[in-house]
Amino acid sequence: MVEDKTDKNKTSKKVTAKTDPIDITSQYQKIPYKANSVGASTVFAILLRPTAHDTPKTVKKTLSSLRLRRVREGVFLPYTEAVRKMLHLVEPYVLYGVPSLETISDLVRRRGFCRIEGKRVPLADNNVIEKELGDLGLI
Repeated sequence: MVEDKTDKNKTSKKVTAKTDPIDITSQYQKIPYKANSVGASTVFAILLRPTAHDTPKTVKKTLSSLRLRRVREGVFLPYTEAVRKMLHLVEPYVLYGVPSLETISDLVRRRGFCRIEGKRVPLADNNVIEKELGDLGLI
C-alpha cells in the first residue's frame, strides 16, 4: 500500500495490485469438441411428453420448428449443429437417436404413404412403388 497525502488533514490510501500473468489454459489439456457426438447424419426424434400451459414458449417454438406437434409423433431430422442445439433444448420432452435399418423399414411398411395423382395412397405392396418409381430406374 502506498499512502498519498493530498491534504494535511486527509490521507487517502491507494491499493496497487501486483498482477502476474498466469496462463491457466496451458495447465489443462484441451479436449476436442465434437459437434456430432451421435456419429450419424440423421436422427429420429419422438415427442414423449405433452406440452402443457406451463411449458416455456421457447420450447414450444422449438418443438414446432422440429415438426413435433403431437405426443408420440416422430420425425427424421438431419443431425446438424442447429438441430443438435434444438434437441438439447427440448431434451426433457423428446427422445432421439440413430435409426437402424430395421426401424426405418418397419416404419415405412406400417406408416408409409405416397402421393399418386394428388391422392394419399398407403404403401401396401411393392406394386405401388414400382408403378411410380419404375420409370426412374430406382426399382
